Formats: sequence, C-alpha cells, structure tokens
Amino acid sequence: IFFRLLFCGVLHGIFLSDAAHMMPVVCPICNVSFRTPATLQQHCTNVHPEMAASPGTATFKQQSQVRHGKSHKKVGSQRGQEDCASSHAPKSGKRWKCAECNKAFVTEGGLGEHMVAKHGTQEPSRPCTAQDPDAKHGLEAASRSTTAQDPDAQSDHSNSLEPEADTGAGADPTVTDPGIMQRMLSSAAGLLKRTLSGDEESTAARKPRMFNCWLCGRSYVEERGLISHLKNRHEVTLEQYRDRLMDLQRCQEAPQAAQGTSPTELHVANGHRTAAASSALQPSFHHLRQREQIQAQMLRVIRKPFPKASLYFFGSIAQTVSTAHSDLDLCVIIGPGHDSLWEPDVDREERAAVILKVRNALRKGGLVPVFAITKSRIPLCKFEGNAHLPPCDIGLKHDGVRNSSFVRRYVEADRKLLQPLLRIVNRWTKSAGINNSSTGWFSSYALTLMVLHQLVQAGTIGYIPLDQFPRDVSAYPELPEHVEATEFCTEDYGRLGKALEEFFIFYGHHWDVRSMVVHLRPPGEQLTKVDKDWTKYAVAIEDPFELDFNPAHQVGVGRWKAASSEFRMAALRLRDPTKVATFFQFF
Repeated sequence: IFFRLLFCGVLHGIFLSDAAHMMPVVCPICNVSFRTPATLQQHCTNVHPEMAASPGTATFKQQSQVRHGKSHKKVGSQRGQEDCASSHAPKSGKRWKCAECNKAFVTEGGLGEHMVAKHGTQEPSRPCTAQDPDAKHGLEAASRSTTAQDPDAQSDHSNSLEPEADTGAGADPTVTDPGIMQRMLSSAAGLLKRTLSGDEESTAARKPRMFNCWLCGRSYVEERGLISHLKNRHEVTLEQYRDRLMDLQRCQEAPQAAQGTSPTELHVANGHRTAAASSALQPSFHHLRQREQIQAQMLRVIRKPFPKASLYFFGSIAQTVSTAHSDLDLCVIIGPGHDSLWEPDVDREERAAVILKVRNALRKGGLVPVFAITKSRIPLCKFEGNAHLPPCDIGLKHDGVRNSSFVRRYVEADRKLLQPLLRIVNRWTKSAGINNSSTGWFSSYALTLMVLHQLVQAGTIGYIPLDQFPRDVSAYPELPEHVEATEFCTEDYGRLGKALEEFFIFYGHHWDVRSMVVHLRPPGEQLTKVDKDWTKYAVAIEDPFELDFNPAHQVGVGRWKAASSEFRMAALRLRDPTKVATFFQFF
C-alpha cells in the first residue's frame, strides 16, 4: 500500500502484514484496532462495559484476567491485593462520547474540537454515562441516559452496541474486514507522519553545519571542529586550507603553462626534482640487508609447523619501487597443495586455521606483538613494527606475488621513467591522505594500475601481454634483486616530468569516472562499467588477472571528488613555476 505525505510529497509504502502487525487486536463492537490486548481491555472497560456480559468476549475476558493475575505472583499478598484493587477501580473523567467514532473525551470542548477536526460537524453528542463510577449496570445506565435525552435514539444506540454474529468464543482476531484494514493503514500512516514530523522538528532545532571541508565534503557546527579535522585528517592548518581553496578555484579549468616558460623547460625542471626526490627516498644498503635477514628469520620460524613452507616478498619491495620506510608485504606458501586453499568450496575457517598457526609460530619465535586478521578477504598476520623492525603484513594468497612480478616487468622495461614515477606518486598520495584502502581511499596497487593505464593508453610505454606470467609462484624469485635507475639525461628528465604532469591532468580533468574502467589491455581498447556490469562502483579498476575484482571497490563518490581535487591542485602546481615547490614539499 503506497501513500504520499502531504508535508513533503514523498511517496512511502507499507505492507499489509506490517500494518496488521502494528494493530493486531480489534474491538468486535466498534472495529477500532489496538496494539496490545491490555489496551483493548482498557477500551472495553471505558467504552463498552457491557462487553463483559457478551458471550463472544467471555474467553477474552477470562484470558485477560489470567494474564493480569500473573503480574501479582512476585508481589506480597497484601500489596498485590491493594495494587489489584487500585488497578480495577472504575475509571471516570471521559464522559463525552463521539457518536461517529465512539471516542470519549473528558470535556465537552474537547469533543467539539474533535467533531470539527475529524468529522467536519458540530453536532452535539451525548455524555458517556457508562463510565460513571456510580452506575452499577453500564448498559442500563447508558440506555436510561439516552432515552431521557432522545427516546428515538434508544433503538439506534442499542443497534450500535449489538455484537456481530461471528464474534463467538472461538472467533479469530485476524483482520479480514476491509474497513478495519483501512483504519489500520491510516493509523500506520499517522504514526509515520508523527515520526517524520518529530524528526523534522528535531532537525530544525539542530544547529546548522556552516563550516564545510571542501577537500573531503565533511561539515561542522563550529570552526574549531573544522580546524581539528584539517589538522588530524589532512595535516594542514587553516591558513594552508584557505590557500588550497584558492587553488581549487583556479583548478576548475585545465591548467595552462605559465607565461614566459616553455613546457619543455618545465618538464625538464620537474623531472630533475622528481628524480632527486626519488633518490632521497630509495632504500639504503642497510635497509636491503635488513629485509633479507627478516625473511630468513621468519622462514626459519614458520617452517616448524610447515616444514615445506616458503616466503615471498610482494608489493612495492617486489616491484623495486619501495622507499626506506616501506612496509614489508610477505606471502607464505605452506607447501604443495597450497592452491587448494583458494578453491571456491574451501571454507574460510580452514584458511583462518592456517593463518592462526602462522601467528602462533611467529609469536613463539619472538615476533611480538603480531595479530591475526581472519575475517578479511585475504586472511593475514599483522605486525605493527617496533624500534628495530618495520611493519609487516604476512598473508596466504599468492596472487600478490604474480601481480608484483607483472608490475616489476614494466619497471624493468623502462626503469628511468617508471621507478621514480611510481615511487613519487605513491609517496605523494600518502602525504595527501588519499592512499589508505582501510579508510575508503585508494590502495598503492590501485594507484599503480592507474599510472600504468594512462601510460599504456597514451603510448608512452609498451604493452606487456599477460600470458607471460604463470600462476605458479615457483616461477618468481622470493626476494627480487633491487636495482636503482641511474645516469639520467635531459631527455629522461623531460619524459619523467611530462609523465608526472600528464598523470595528474588525466585523472583530475579528462578521465570519465562515471562510465570508464581503468584496465591494462592493449592500447586503444576501451572498457566501460556497463561492459563489466560495474555500475554500482564509483571508481572502477580492473585487476589484470582477477577480472571480476575491483581494487578500488572501497572508494566512494565523495572520496573520488576529494582525490580528483587533489589531482587538479597537483597539476596546477606542476604547471606553475612559482608553486612547483609546494608540490615537492611533501618529500
């Protein structure tokens, strides 16, 4: 059943079963619905005192008395008798009764207001003397009072109180009369209207949120709330935030090169800065040696419960684009038959049992504190790090090893371009606060696919077919050799600066996020959300190997708007020689 609310014009709907559940008890005399039998009993006591003498209500009255008697079992006998006597005392006050709907009122004025509001009439109604505490026989008292006022009204009044023929002792209180159902639906609609109107009043009383954060869309009542949000979430002061707003206003159109400076000179200068920042972030020999030692120690501990286990690096370390402070991402291969853990018919609890054994082995080996996360898409052990060891994530699914080898092959094909570019993009997005998948932002892997997609489609780098990467992890090294790009020339700096700028311009201004999908397919091939039935996602990125997995599924519309504004500001700063230093201040 659908109905439209007059004060907001919104179409709402309820089910008949829901309406019947809201009003399950119906008075057999006047067809008025009630939510509980206790409410119906009170109604019958006030309005229909003759109902006690009706043969169709004997069962209901007896059951009501039994339920009422149970409430006095845990109370003392004397106190229970007093409470029972007081609860069964005759009620008075509502002496004026409506002739149309049998509703009673305390005063005649309340009855008059009811007649005007509900029935559009001002006909006088009789006082309901059935509630008179001095009346020993309610039906006879009501008849005498009605006869004294209007002799012709006796028959009508008697007929109105006559019970229906099907209200016997075994009558079913289920709603079957369309008139009763209409009353129930109107009561449900009235309840919904009162609830919504109450929310509207509370909303009106609530203070307005006048201070908006244009970086992520949140709003606050007071300015100090916005200042605290900017400090904790975006790591900027109020003055820096205002500067960003001015940049946002200038970023509404695609950025143009500054006057007096050629694009080539800008690209070369930005390429110099990017290569220098990448060189400052690259891991030292000490960090590379520490990773080898951590892998050897963990593998020795894990092989106690799993003698044939092996340990592989994946992520930024396996892609050779890590920094000195990168987390360690490792994958445990427990031995032959490891692939069976990821079959569709394998229960998640079986995978959780394996990761719990790995956690217990690491704890016994002295790696504390280490926690097991068993309810995530990929179960893993998480080590938060300490003064001597960096944070570590140890998982079971080996697809990350193949994905990292796939990205590393692109890096090895054009190391002078992709190694500093991927490192700077991932580091900049983390500093900008948009690289954290656990809070609804992008992951480093998703951003890497975005960089490769833009470069492959633009023809800057060549496309590498996917059939060169088998699923078997034994085809890949456990710890790939880390090689840094060196001996940059002017052309290399120009390509690097231009690629960095084009990445931010493409995703800040040109990419159609509403319909297109980021993918790593041959150049010129277009892929839309409709083709993959991914219209439910705000941002769609296709995994090269798991075609039904979207690495950006957690990114919502608000997050994308904030990220695209950051991309536009970065593009503006890279195109403006007076502001380019503000981009590299993150490094």
